[in-house]
Amino acid sequence: MAGHPARQELGKGPAAHGFGDERWAPARAQTVIRRRFRLSPSVATVWRLLKRNGWS
Repeated sequence: MAGHPARQELGKGPAAHGFGDERWAPARAQTVIRRRFRLSPSVATVWRLLKRNGWS
């Protein structure tokens, strides 16, 4: 998963994606994944991704 594109994209931080601060919320991460990769992960999936990478 180290080189996974979604992880790399989220690793840039929320501000790099137009959000006003540096906090990832599941809805924000879900929006980035949806826009960038045209995927629709569930909130639970996004939450696990954030948690696994220490972003929440």
